[in-house]
Amino acid sequence: MPPQGSIHRRLIEATLSILVLFLGLTGYLLHVAQRHSLEAAVEAQLLGHVYALLGEASEDSQGWVRLPEKAADPRLNRPDSGLYAQLLGVDGQVLWNSASLLDKRLPSVDEVPAGEHRFFQDRWAYRLYYGIEWESLDGRVNRYRLGVSLSRNVVDERADIFRTTLWGGLIGVGVLLLLAQGMVLRWGLFPLRQAAGELKAIEEGGEERLRGDYPLELSPLTGNINSLLEYNRIQRERHRNSLDDLAHSIKTPLAVLQGALDSDDPERLKEAARQAVPLIDDILRGRLQRAGLGGRSALANTVAVAPLAQRLINALAKVYRERELQFENRLPAALRIPGDENDFMELLGNLLDNAGKFAASRVLIGEGSVSDSDWDIRVEDDGPGIAEKDIEQVLARGGRLDERHAGQGIGLAAALEIVRLYRGRLTIGRSLELGGASIGIHLPKRV
Repeated sequence: MPPQGSIHRRLIEATLSILVLFLGLTGYLLHVAQRHSLEAAVEAQLLGHVYALLGEASEDSQGWVRLPEKAADPRLNRPDSGLYAQLLGVDGQVLWNSASLLDKRLPSVDEVPAGEHRFFQDRWAYRLYYGIEWESLDGRVNRYRLGVSLSRNVVDERADIFRTTLWGGLIGVGVLLLLAQGMVLRWGLFPLRQAAGELKAIEEGGEERLRGDYPLELSPLTGNINSLLEYNRIQRERHRNSLDDLAHSIKTPLAVLQGALDSDDPERLKEAARQAVPLIDDILRGRLQRAGLGGRSALANTVAVAPLAQRLINALAKVYRERELQFENRLPAALRIPGDENDFMELLGNLLDNAGKFAASRVLIGEGSVSDSDWDIRVEDDGPGIAEKDIEQVLARGGRLDERHAGQGIGLAAALEIVRLYRGRLTIGRSLELGGASIGIHLPKRV
């Protein structure tokens, strides 16, 4: 899949598109609203001029309406001022023109009912005609149309000023919002840049894990990265330990072979080879298997712990047959834990074997306290137990309290490595039921 580019750029581009769309729509709606408002204001203004002219009207001796040659509004008296007025008779005859109109004529309209007005506009002007019925002193009723016109240039000039101010303001607001959004995005994406910097430091060997205080949304990601880093660290440590264990384990068969070589006895050398080679082969197979343990990389699989523990108990019962040890499995049959079966085979095998070495007569494996956050398994025995001051020693690789028991002294240390691989804890205490050691395994249900 090709790279998707910068998140910051994508968010800025998306924000810019939304701002352009939003501000453009806002500007258009405000422009339309202002235009309608302006037209309504012009209509009211023209109607006001009509009423003002009617207030100046008089009647001549023949009963006809007469308007003054010089109107009260000076614009009506100034040629080409943009404000014009005209009085028409019922037959369309021009009875009066404002001085601003000179000898021109306003466009005619159909009959307008008395007391009503008609407002319209064309390319050049806004126009309003008002229907008049005038009852003269002798009782005659005459009909007139009084037209008032306002040039669009006068109105459009104000509209242009508003439009320029509107779009200038919206563009300014858009630029400010875009700058603010850029700063907000820079601040909001800071945790990602911080994580990238820490990962770079990890790559260069300066750090071992992400240590920053990350927001809630990034916590699952940073937590999984730290889990992966911890898993890799433990795996590297286990590989090194496996090599150390391998070197230590093959010392004995190599010593046997060396002794046979030094004796110059062919038969003895053959016998030593028959004994040492299978032993070395078994040691190599076992160490290679341990070096490839899966840990939480096998989370898709679950291990049925109780049957696995029972198979181990059956095998150990044969090993300790002469001592007549009693192994008891109290693990629930339904207990299944996500992980690798080889891990749990070695983990429980080490703990049960270690308990069998020191137990007087009984070894017990069962489930500890039930929790929503942890799986809890305990292996207990009725042996002498482990003093608190000796815990660090028995968990160290090669550390043993009793040299009389065979082994390399790595059982509990190996178990601790596996538990750590699962982000869990291994605790050592005293068994309340059996009185000996109680080894607790606490594995988190959510890594």
